[in-house]
Amino acid sequence: MTPLPCIFTIFVGIYKPKGIDVPNPIQTICTRWGGEATSRKYPATMHGAFLSGLREASCILRASNAMPSCIKKLGLKNVGPSNELLTDLFQYPDLLCGKLLFIFDPRSDDPRSIGILRLSVGKSNSQPDYEDTNHDSSTLPLHLYAVLSREQANRLQSVSGGDSGRLLYLEKNLGLKLMGPSVLGKLENSLALSIAKARRRPKYRVVGGLSTSK
Repeated sequence: MTPLPCIFTIFVGIYKPKGIDVPNPIQTICTRWGGEATSRKYPATMHGAFLSGLREASCILRASNAMPSCIKKLGLKNVGPSNELLTDLFQYPDLLCGKLLFIFDPRSDDPRSIGILRLSVGKSNSQPDYEDTNHDSSTLPLHLYAVLSREQANRLQSVSGGDSGRLLYLEKNLGLKLMGPSVLGKLENSLALSIAKARRRPKYRVVGGLSTSK
């Protein structure tokens, strides 16, 4: 496998002369490649593609079996909130700030209480969220999340420079990074479930698209 620094150097060599800045990677993921082009014995054939799939499936199975049981259990427990739950909660955000949406547990007004921030890339927040199986997935929004306190959310609201300024402040001043839904774990799941439970209480209601509590 080609080492990451070598791949990064190749990308820089391709795009930098065109004036495109290639950012440093923040995460690396090991992938498995199949397909007839990866078969040395049977390239450009259907059975080469089939056999390469079996080969990589076998590699994945061996790697999984070799993984310590404690890591497997940890991976199973580290399950984040479902997309359906997050979509439902962010239909009625507690705070709106440009394209940044915030939800918090309505049972606490403590500035230190934590909530979830969501940024939707590729679609305006004014459009309703929905799941459309016939929709082209390339046009659906990308949702990114971060966990932060009410105080931090209020500080973000006062930042000038629009969403770009707020995102820069989020990273540079608050030290927070946005995450994809697949990275969310036990903390975010517990927090989302707690907010959902609180919103089902009789004293909780929604007014004008923003959630409030009596």
